[in-house]
Parts: sequence; C-alpha cells; structure tokens
Amino acid sequence: MDHIPYPVATSVPPIEVPLLVFHTGSCSDAPLEGPLEAEESSEKLTDPECAVTRNLSAGAASEVDSGSTSDWTLEFWRYPKKKGWVVSDSQSWWTSDAEETARRAQEWMYFELLRRFLGHPIDVSNVSRKRENSERLVIDSSAIPGLLGRWSADQGASQEDAQSHTGTTSNAPKKKEAVLLLLARVLLECNRLDDFSKPAQTISFAIRVLVETLIRATCISANITKTSNVQNLESNALLKQRFLRNGWCPYQIERLWGQYPPSTTYYLSSLFREPTFGGVQHDQCNEFRCMTTSIDPATYEHRHAESCSIESNPCQMVGVQSSTVAECINGGHIPLIKFEESVDGILRPSIVESHNDLRYVALSHVWSGGLGNVKANSMFSCQLRKLHGLLQTIRENGDDNLDRDRGSRKTRGMKRDLRASLRMKPLPEQPVLLWIDTLCVPVGIEHTQAYKRALAQMAQIYVQAQCVL
Repeated sequence: MDHIPYPVATSVPPIEVPLLVFHTGSCSDAPLEGPLEAEESSEKLTDPECAVTRNLSAGAASEVDSGSTSDWTLEFWRYPKKKGWVVSDSQSWWTSDAEETARRAQEWMYFELLRRFLGHPIDVSNVSRKRENSERLVIDSSAIPGLLGRWSADQGASQEDAQSHTGTTSNAPKKKEAVLLLLARVLLECNRLDDFSKPAQTISFAIRVLVETLIRATCISANITKTSNVQNLESNALLKQRFLRNGWCPYQIERLWGQYPPSTTYYLSSLFREPTFGGVQHDQCNEFRCMTTSIDPATYEHRHAESCSIESNPCQMVGVQSSTVAECINGGHIPLIKFEESVDGILRPSIVESHNDLRYVALSHVWSGGLGNVKANSMFSCQLRKLHGLLQTIRENGDDNLDRDRGSRKTRGMKRDLRASLRMKPLPEQPVLLWIDTLCVPVGIEHTQAYKRALAQMAQIYVQAQCVL
C-alpha cells in the first residue's frame, strides 16, 4: 500500500502485505525480472505447480482488450472456475484453509483484477520487493499511480480514435459503469476474508485499498464527480488491532467506522495517540464508552495541580457564587473570571460581565483531567494560580518566555497553542480574563435554566474569545 499517503512523522511501521502467490510449490523459484510473454504463459498453464505464477504475469493476455471493458469484467468472474477452484455453481472459491484462501484472493482480486483493469500483463518486479533483512517478498504498490497514469492516457486516446473513425460518441461511460459495479462486488467478496486469520485479513485490506484506487481512477477518467462510488470502510479487525496498539480508545475507534475510505482510515491508524492526562490508558474503555473521559458525578473529585505541595502549603477551594454566575447569564452576558490577590495571599476569582471591549481566553478541557467540579463553582487555589500564571506570562511577556518553564506535557502543549494563536497582548490597564466552564457554568438544580442558557452560549463564547486553549 505504498502508493497511498502515510504519515511522515510517525514511529508506527506501515502494514506489509506478503506476496503469497509466488510462494507455492516450484513457483517460488519463478523469475520476477519482467512480464512473461503470452505464448510462454499458455504453455505453462498446463503445469499445475506453476500455473499461478505464469497466469498472473501474463495469463491469457491475448484475451484482454483494454477497450472491451464489458468483456474483461465477464472474464474476471470466470477466473475461479478457470483455475479449478469452482467446479459447480454451488461451490465457493474459498476454502477452510485461511492461507490458501488468502493466496487465492490475492491472485484473483488483486493481481488478476489489476491486470484486467490495465489491459496488459504486469511486470511483477515492479509491484514487489524484498522485506528489509529478509528474502521474503511483499507487495510494493508504489508503481500503481504510474501504471494508472498510462492507462488513463490510453483510455483517452482510444476514445478519440473511436470518435474520429465512427463520428459518434464512445460508449465508454457505460463500460465505466460496468467497471464500478464490478469493483463494488469485489468489496463484497472481501468481506468473506475478514472472518479468517491475519494473513487473509491483510490481503483483504490490500484489495480494499486497490479497489478504492481503481474506483478513483475510473471516476476521473469518466469525469464522474460523485464521491459516493468510493465506499467508506466499515468495522475492520486488522485496523482495529492496529488502532489499539497505537493507543486509540475503543470508543473513538468505533466512531470512525463508516466515516472514511480505507486509505484515510489506514492513515489514521498509523498515528500514535499519547495517553490522556496523567498517563491514563484506555485499558478499561469499551466501544460504548471512554472511561478516561467519562465521569461519575457520585465519585468525581476535583484534583490538585501537579506542582501543588499540600503538606508544605495547604491548598483550599476558592471560587464564585453560583447565583452570581446564573444572574450574569440570565442577564444575557457571558461571565468572565477576573483574578485578584487577597490580603491573605490567596488568589481569588470574581465575576466580570462580558462586553465588546473585553478580551478573554477560553479554556476547553476534559473533566477527567481533574479541572471540573460537580458540586460548586470552585477550584483548588493551586489550579487557579497555575492558570493565572500562564495568562500573566502572555500579558507581561507576550510569547517570548513561554518555553522557560518546561512544566508538564499538558502545560507545554497549552503554551504552544498560546504562542500560535495569541499574538497580541491585552491592553496594559486591562487584566487577563478567563472563561472556564468549572467557574462560568452555574452548578445546582436551582440554576437549571441558566445552565441551559450557558450551554447555548458555547459557540458564541469560543468564537468571541481572543484565543481558545
């Protein structure tokens, strides 16, 4: 699958698709230097041990006419019977042997499909390579875009010749529709492979990516703009395991199925997801719920900042009155937090009603990180001081000194966001204001109406913010 996009900055290795059809019997010794001639192939087809290899490289190449699209689609479906895999109409082309089924699928729905689509024999050395530090062969699809480019040029030339000789328009659109129907049916056949073990699943996914590529090439050639011809990838066992190994949550994975085509889903599975706040993994998550981002109000606890030393410096909860927050929201305003140092040295927040001249920073966070509070509009003073310090850095120094304090990974990420999105300082006489739901969305059943209005304000809050962390 070397022809599709792959992340550059990733430590996740790509999926390598084994070349199975050239490792059966004496076929493993077959030369791979170039396309076999049709005459040689027709002779070798009588050799049961080498029929697979020879038939793939050229096969019945003389039967293939790149202009006879409807003809080759029929020949493609006859292939299993021609190979002797199917004797009667009631017999299936697959077997109970997973590796043999994978080999047949690769031979038929990958190489034979590609050969029939292109209309000429395939140089096997152009679509395979040796694995690093190994003699085993894997598929190398990096040549496919070039092959399809030449195919597209030939298609255009054939249509022009047909029109100049007959004076009528070509029936190419109907032939392209037949090809699209065939490719859609190939995907249905791939579903059978997903029930087998990993080799068959790997071959199945490689076929899905090839089919996606051929569909796109067909649509471009026929000036078809409908993207619905490319089918999105439904649940896939091979990629699911890849997602999980790379740190994805099962709940996130489940929401991806059916949203993107195979190539895009493969790209996403190649991105490593770092653990959530505090290094929490997704071991306890399932496809219905992410336990790391879900909270139980009955047991949820607001957390101290990582730098807080409770023993040497007792930390207390400070906040604002929920009734004050509700009154501000019910009056049609957005409540903002202003920080003030009290005589006892405790940083205390107060509510300021928003207006057009006020600049503020909105903080978006996941409650499982410990910044939320289900009981009151308050936070530990250590958390408030941490947030206030970050905002003061912007007010006093711009983004020049953001990297001096390395902080936690989360803090460094917040600083990068600030550096990228907050390029202007607040006015000297204006304090740094903050919006965070923990303090600015009223808590308590008596403030239900204000709570609903606060949720309705969310889009406006983030749009009007000077920046969003």
